[in-house]
Amino acid sequence: MLEELSWPAIDRLVAGGATLCLLPVGATEQHGRHLPVSTDS
Repeated sequence: MLEELSWPAIDRLVAGGATLCLLPVGATEQHGRHLPVSTDS
């Protein structure tokens, strides 16, 4: 799932041609490139 990926992993998917739509719901803040995007969830 997307929420289990880090930002660099998501960036590689998009660079490889994957279509991506993010719908942030709730708190989202940057915690570093090494953590998954669901750190606050």
